[in-house]
Amino acid sequence: MAVSEGAPGYHAPGGRAYHERDVSVSQNIPEDPQYEQWREAATERGFRSLAVIPLEYDGDLYGLLAVFANRRQAFDDAERSLLSELGDDIAHAMHAQSIQTGLRNRNRAINEAPVGVTITDPNQADNPMSYVNDKFVEVTGYAPDEVLGKNHRLLQGPDTDEKPVAAMREAIGSEERVTVELRNYRKDGEPFWNRVSIAPVYDDEDQLTSYIGFQEEITDRKKYEQE
Repeated sequence: MAVSEGAPGYHAPGGRAYHERDVSVSQNIPEDPQYEQWREAATERGFRSLAVIPLEYDGDLYGLLAVFANRRQAFDDAERSLLSELGDDIAHAMHAQSIQTGLRNRNRAINEAPVGVTITDPNQADNPMSYVNDKFVEVTGYAPDEVLGKNHRLLQGPDTDEKPVAAMREAIGSEERVTVELRNYRKDGEPFWNRVSIAPVYDDEDQLTSYIGFQEEITDRKKYEQE
């Protein structure tokens, strides 16, 4: 939490490191007026100097690292430089861990979605699938290693209507969203009705990186409509 200027602790090493985003030190804790409110607790533990390093990566502050020493004037320019590099390394690791945690949570959510989810790679020939979730495997009967690297058309069969297929092909060619309903086939040859939604995915530079597809089996609904 940010501390307002003039409040206790603002000019102490922790406050300066937070606001200035740079290594801040107290070279003589017993006599440092800015460290008065923590002096007794620090000196009882034998601390005589302190360096606080901001753990910042790409503008995000992940925390502050406090390093105490049992002697005065412990942190010269060389020590500060080393501590700054250490802070950068720790912040980079924390950033990477944060990304990995986010990816794991996202992947878990996608994999447990109640509809089939596929991701394709338009930068490869024939826009092959690069990811399928568990629901896709359950609905189609295909194991991941049987479909990865292949195009969605492997789900098509003799009674697949060409119109929705053409609509998907046109939307992909134009990098647009599309939703169609068509008859697909499971691995064992059993037909089923599939409601397919496809959307392009872009990176931070607006470059197309993939297509994400949502596949919902609607066979029961189609039977009800026909009845």
